Amino acid sequence: MKIGDYAILILIGLVLLLLSPILIPYLLIVLAWEFIQRFRFRRYLRRSEGKMFFCYTARKSSVEFVKERILPRLLAEVTVIYITEQAQIMLGDEVPFHVRIIEEMKAAGGGYPYVAKVVGGVLVAESVNEMLYRSVKRGVEPESTINQIEKFFAAKRSTGTHRASASE
Repeated sequence: MKIGDYAILILIGLVLLLLSPILIPYLLIVLAWEFIQRFRFRRYLRRSEGKMFFCYTARKSSVEFVKERILPRLLAEVTVIYITEQAQIMLGDEVPFHVRIIEEMKAAGGGYPYVAKVVGGVLVAESVNEMLYRSVKRGVEPESTINQIEKFFAAKRSTGTHRASASE
């Protein structure tokens, strides 16, 4: 290393030392906030046993198909989460922790749309993307997709699904 490299490292160290009275409390507040949010999310999941979700996006190739052929056939208890093109989330009723729920769904892999339910205080999610787009491409009724959704919601725990809790 050259003398100039050492000078830059010393300068960065001094700046961090001078900012530490601000940075350290800020980091502590951020960590505490995240801990509190995880705690609240776990509590929400425990209180929401059996709650079911269906989440889809405004993807042009499927949005009308989902609205016309999937949504009318979902159980009335299913909370529908619609993510628009501007990444705004449209909900029928306000859903607490909707951003965390969507993050947990995405962690299941696959792609939109997702189905999810709360089982034993854990959010279990599954993508129905493959089945749905098979129906869209063929231009047929989505019976296989509907069957997959109904089977997912009826099962106590489905194998191959992502089990997400706030501790992950």
